[in-house]
Amino acid sequence: MLRSHILPENITFETLYNPDDAVIDVVFVHGLTGDPKSTWASANGFWPDWLAEDNPTAAFHTIGFPASKLKKWLSKELDVFELAKSATEYLCGYGIGKRPVVFIAHSLGGILTKLILAHCNGSSDSEAAELAQKVVRVMFLATPHNAPSFASVAKYVMPKLSSAHVTVLAGETTVLTKIGEDYKKYSGVTPLLKNIAYYEAQHLAGLAMIVSKEDADPGITGTTPIPIEADHLSICKPNSRDSMVHVSVSRHIRQALKCAHDHPELSSSETKTFGDDYSVKAEHDRRELLEKMVAADRENEYGYANRQQNKFARPYVALGLLPGTRADHDMMLSEVEQRFQSQVFFPHICEGSDKQTIQEAVQKNVVEPLAGKAIGETVFGAATIQSAIYFLTEQCHIRWDPET
Repeated sequence: MLRSHILPENITFETLYNPDDAVIDVVFVHGLTGDPKSTWASANGFWPDWLAEDNPTAAFHTIGFPASKLKKWLSKELDVFELAKSATEYLCGYGIGKRPVVFIAHSLGGILTKLILAHCNGSSDSEAAELAQKVVRVMFLATPHNAPSFASVAKYVMPKLSSAHVTVLAGETTVLTKIGEDYKKYSGVTPLLKNIAYYEAQHLAGLAMIVSKEDADPGITGTTPIPIEADHLSICKPNSRDSMVHVSVSRHIRQALKCAHDHPELSSSETKTFGDDYSVKAEHDRRELLEKMVAADRENEYGYANRQQNKFARPYVALGLLPGTRADHDMMLSEVEQRFQSQVFFPHICEGSDKQTIQEAVQKNVVEPLAGKAIGETVFGAATIQSAIYFLTEQCHIRWDPET
């Protein structure tokens, strides 16, 4: 596992594999009762691991939604369109859409995936629109594409849902029809996109079929649902590499890889080359911020430093930024780190300069040159640069006392 990012309100994005020669991104989207781990895991292994071994030039990621959010959606306490917008911000923020993309979605995760892509299609946000155009495969695993089957899934995963509410969901054709129609339009103008649908061929123990062949059909020309000898929950948990769903999904990932090679224009020329992930603490100097400030004889600055680093960290780590600005912030942090190390740390801190001299060096060589300067498409103010310095201190990328 390369990196894991916990996002606001427990929504998660995790990169499982990202080889240097990766040419596509594969994103797993779980259903209502699942999570980014257990949904794809059987007693014999974790499915993304097998797919990554079969397809070593693909990067694999999961995006996760807390059950509380999805249940609020079913209870009509949360606008699913807003949830899709948030998911779009996260995907774009982590660079999904810079190269060809494959989505693998289980159950209601497929409805969210359709909504995300329909939302991105034709968006005024250039990165969201780019994401929509880079999708080459969407694989739906037991996704209920019509209102009655949608209600069946809701009733199964929320048994305490009132019968009256299930009736409302079963008749909720307006929203689902709009999502379906918008997605069909999107598929129609995305020539390299191929949709693959799978349906459960077994009943869930003691229950009727949750999503039938008819329910699993997204109604897209050229897409015929494929039966899998599994029930609604096990369809995304193959027991072996010989399982039908694994063999089929891996084949379609190989097709996506071929598509990427045949269409190099799908890969963005804009490649992030930052040496550090600033949302993760550096391996060296793992002291707490207070310890660092005390060691530098700056204990009286701790309260201010902590407030400033938190002020910067909240929007940065939480990705409360518009897609694209994360890259600008990373470039700014990289420049702050380089300037601090070369023009403050080595010539002043390591040489024992007094605090006044060090502070003047920070202002002259770090804050003033970067304040008001356009980095990417973002202009940063002096206060943000100052907050970034303390954020880098907290994240162990810079220090205020000489190394011993």
